[in-house]
Amino acid sequence: MNYTECKMPDLSDCSAVRLQGWSLLHAFFLGDPGVTSKGRLYRRNFARLVDKSIYEYQMSRKAVLDEIAERQRPYEQMAAEGRPMYILGFTDHFENCLNSVNRALNLFERLRLSRSAVVFSQD
Repeated sequence: MNYTECKMPDLSDCSAVRLQGWSLLHAFFLGDPGVTSKGRLYRRNFARLVDKSIYEYQMSRKAVLDEIAERQRPYEQMAAEGRPMYILGFTDHFENCLNSVNRALNLFERLRLSRSAVVFSQD
């Protein structure tokens, strides 16, 4: 196969990439009054897994771009200097991304079902 372009969207401008912002600090680490320590732990872990998923996705995308750039080098240069196989890194990072997404979804379900992680109105 001869790949010449990467069709993976760039998520670097995604607002979720900035999970370390003040809203995350407040909502996930400090928590709302009434949220148990277990609930805060669920929230913090969920935010960490979403952040990790985006990071691993971006790294897998970079590996694809590096592989495309590598394939543009002249054969003689590759033969003389060697040829890194960036696509193997893609596989590792994308697998980590999928595992993190799966773990985040499982944790989201626990958050949804857990009364300890959600503040209920007193109305």
